[in-house]
This record gives sequence, C-alpha cells and structure tokens, in this order.
Amino acid sequence: MSIQDQYGENLKKTQEAWVAAVESWTTSVRNAFDQTSADNPFGQVDPNTFIDQYFDLAAKTLEAQREVAKNMAQATQSMSEGLRKQTVSAVERTQG
Repeated sequence: MSIQDQYGENLKKTQEAWVAAVESWTTSVRNAFDQTSADNPFGQVDPNTFIDQYFDLAAKTLEAQREVAKNMAQATQSMSEGLRKQTVSAVERTQG
C-alpha cells in the first residue's frame, strides 16, 4: 500500500469517527428535546439522566477526537517514513 493510500485510508477512518460522534450527539439532543415542553424544559426526562447523557456524549466526542489525533499521527509518521526512504534512495542513486 502506498503512502498516499495509507494517508487516504486514515483520513477516511477519521471522517467516519467524526460522523459517528456527530450522529450520536444529534440523536441525544433530539431525544432530550423531543420530551420537553414550554412548561417544563426537562419534560419527562429526569435531570440526572439528562446530565448523564450529556457527559456520556462529551466522553464519546473526546474519544472520537483521540482517535482522530492517533490516526493523523499514524498517517504523518507513515508518510514521513516513506518520504525518508524515497530521499535516501534518491541520494544513493545520485551518488551510486
């Protein structure tokens, strides 16, 4: 697999992680606000449950960001190693 393919694959995984996080957040917010009314902003939702869901979402978002950072670091490292090898090979051919 070429460096470009590896980078593209890691970028795709990163995008999928973000999409999953946003979809999870959207679902949580929709579920929370579907159960509210003008009289009671918490509707039928227990405030403790709402708080737990909010922090669970924050944890999932942070985990997705961690995966994005790891994927980007891995892609950068793979790309750097590939470029280093290409540079060494080119130098050896010119000196050879």
